[in-house]
Amino acid sequence: KEICKKTNLSPENVLFIDDSKSEIFEVLENVPKINVLSFDSPLNISQNIERSNYFKKFSNEKINRLKSIKSSENLSLVKNNSSEYKKYLKNLKMKMQVTKVNQSNMSRFVELINKTNQFNLNLKRTSSFEVKKFLKNKNNIGLTFQLKDKFIDHGIISNLMVSVDIKKKEAKIDAFVISCRVFERRVEYYIIDKLINLLKKRKIKILNSLYIKTDRNTQFQNYYKDVGFKIIKNLHNKKYFELTLNNFKKNEFYIK
Repeated sequence: KEICKKTNLSPENVLFIDDSKSEIFEVLENVPKINVLSFDSPLNISQNIERSNYFKKFSNEKINRLKSIKSSENLSLVKNNSSEYKKYLKNLKMKMQVTKVNQSNMSRFVELINKTNQFNLNLKRTSSFEVKKFLKNKNNIGLTFQLKDKFIDHGIISNLMVSVDIKKKEAKIDAFVISCRVFERRVEYYIIDKLINLLKKRKIKILNSLYIKTDRNTQFQNYYKDVGFKIIKNLHNKKYFELTLNNFKKNEFYIK
């Protein structure tokens, strides 16, 4: 549990390997959703892994993910110390590349939205067909965000879909997801700042959003409030937010 928390990994994305049945049962009892793999002798480890489906697809994106998780360990050591935390973030020399959704990044765009559960505030799921249909409206916004720092290229770590009504001067966040491997880097404040500036250039006045509470995204339940949104409707686990762009509250971030 502590390792999952430290690395921002969900148990279903973790594989525990052991030759002890009692250890495996104990782990399953404490972390029910975790994946497990057992072996009778060291000679069987590689054979059992090969037979499993856990490592069949090992893309560059997944290699980046592993490196990102490792780089997060140092960040977790300083995040509770405000001055050290800011200093660490500045020293990372983070840079963000913002790209419109296109054919070359469509697969990753859809994958990230469909796999993200923690920073996925309205539980959006989609398909390439739906995304292409959404983007046929030239006013709508579809963006990917690729983060680099002085240690690693994290790859595409966030996606944004925003429907825009030019006549009404309103917009709505249809999808906004961030990969758990870049939490604590204040990426969410960079992205919303980027979006607000983009909408202001289009003379948009109002931005709407939806938060659906789950046991996976509660750590971000105050995010919209933190940047100036107001609750306009509250229905059980759903909160509907509205932001007057002039009331946007900019939060610090250290990304260029």
